[in-house]
Amino acid sequence: MQSPPIIDLGYAKYRGRRSSSRCTVYLGLPYAEPPLGHLRFRKPVSLNTQPVPNPQVIDATQYPIFAIQGATGSSDFGGAGSEDCLKVDLYVPADATPSSHYPVLVYIHGGGYRFGAPKNWPFNHWIDIQPRVVIVSVYYRLSVLGFLAHPDFIKRDDLADCNSAGGSSVEIQLTAFGGQNRDLFCGAIAQSVYRTPVFQLDQKQPVFDALLKELKCPLERLDNQLEWLRTVNAVDLVQASDAVFARHHEVLWDWKPVIDGELLPDYPAVLLQSGRFVDVPVIVGATTDETPSTDDMVWSEELPKHWPLLTAADINDVAEKYIAQALSIAKAAGDGLNRSATLVFGEAFSKAWIYRYNQPAGNSSAVEHSSDNWQMFQGTCTG
Repeated sequence: MQSPPIIDLGYAKYRGRRSSSRCTVYLGLPYAEPPLGHLRFRKPVSLNTQPVPNPQVIDATQYPIFAIQGATGSSDFGGAGSEDCLKVDLYVPADATPSSHYPVLVYIHGGGYRFGAPKNWPFNHWIDIQPRVVIVSVYYRLSVLGFLAHPDFIKRDDLADCNSAGGSSVEIQLTAFGGQNRDLFCGAIAQSVYRTPVFQLDQKQPVFDALLKELKCPLERLDNQLEWLRTVNAVDLVQASDAVFARHHEVLWDWKPVIDGELLPDYPAVLLQSGRFVDVPVIVGATTDETPSTDDMVWSEELPKHWPLLTAADINDVAEKYIAQALSIAKAAGDGLNRSATLVFGEAFSKAWIYRYNQPAGNSSAVEHSSDNWQMFQGTCTG
């Protein structure tokens, strides 16, 4: 019987498993220190990779507990998962060695920064089909645990954890698994880029205050409030955040990346239009239908949820143009939220390939958001 694969990173050894004759998986490898206790809300702390003699062998054959999830809808309660989530799953050709220098694909799952887990998007069959690539699927902090914001955070170097996806943090592991770590990202694929308002830090003040009120925080100074929030049970924290969002149900009241001067120095559209980005080749696109249509959608209610600065005249103008062509409000929302990003990317990047995905998922008659994932991951299209 073939012995299980073990990879030695110097500071630890990981036992993986062969999912097929062509693919080896290593699941739940940490790329940063666990963001627990005093590290909650702080930027990821680099993993201690100091070599040790005879490092212990750690089992990496089972998927880790996913990041704590926010609520996915009115009938769902957030809070499931683990706060210790800064980990990666790796899918490696079975014959890979440190000298293979295979290209590396890093996958950052979707879910609106509220939910999602790499376990739901397995890459085993990708390696089976093309055993000459290393695939890294990243877990990262979600909802309030990943994107808490306050106007004063910009003054503090240890806060504003908008970069917890940790793309650069996986670099130290890639060579050992047969990948190459030169020029960390040489290209990108953007699926159904979701264009929602991006807010300034000072706009998040009322959201922060509402969270404290929901949790009945008795303190006033920000430093004390943060320390108090670090003691709150993670499930209670996320569910309180969900309750605040449910009352308002506008993008401002959700926790997502903000213009913090670091990860986002300006509005994404401004950065793209002014050329302030890494211009690598990109593939970008969306599905044909994207936004599901429901009979109870109302123009004056639906559009402001996503574009709060639209005036009544703006909304009427959009509605007239779409109604004149017998197009639905869902079509308008999909155009603005997803499909328009395809054009923005196509114009900004010097090398861009644009696609429209037009294959329904399963028995569906529409090609809605995530239909492409259904095809890519063998029948899975949800987090």
